[in-house]
Amino acid sequence: MIGENDQLCYYDPRGAEIIARQQLTPVYHRNGIVYAIRRDCLLNDSVLLPDNSSAIVISGSVVNIDTEEDLMRAEKQLGNAGAN
Repeated sequence: MIGENDQLCYYDPRGAEIIARQQLTPVYHRNGIVYAIRRDCLLNDSVLLPDNSSAIVISGSVVNIDTEEDLMRAEKQLGNAGAN
């Protein structure tokens, strides 16, 4: 979830108070598009998401490119986007 000041949180701290799903705030998952992190934070603190991490919400479809088929799907999406 995204908390105060756009801070990235792993869970909603109000969890025990939530009775119905309608009370939940929107939840997002990491897609790995980009990480911006200081080298010393990663090496010295061994943390990928420090306490002051923030998030950017990406809208629209996202293709994770891990295989050749994923690349072809991404190229097709780009071609379709250019046709609009």
